[in-house]
Amino acid sequence: MSAFKILGSICRGVASIVCDDNGHPYRDDSGGWLPNNEYDLDGVHYATDDNGSVYQADGKYYPDDTFELNGEWYETDEDGEIKNG
Repeated sequence: MSAFKILGSICRGVASIVCDDNGHPYRDDSGGWLPNNEYDLDGVHYATDDNGSVYQADGKYYPDDTFELNGEWYETDEDGEIKNG
């Protein structure tokens, strides 16, 4: 059995786990985003930072945003380009 099928079974079996289009968990018990995670919803691929904040969708950074990855802070400009790093 593939890992995706196992994860899908777990997600269906536990009501408090929220899973993406592929059956991967992406929300914690309190409803927040899981940190350092990637997931797909409605065909869009998202990524979360160290703090569980969504900082990227379909490979593009959110404009005018600040996020933390592996303990390093990054900031994007109005075009979604990294200012530092």
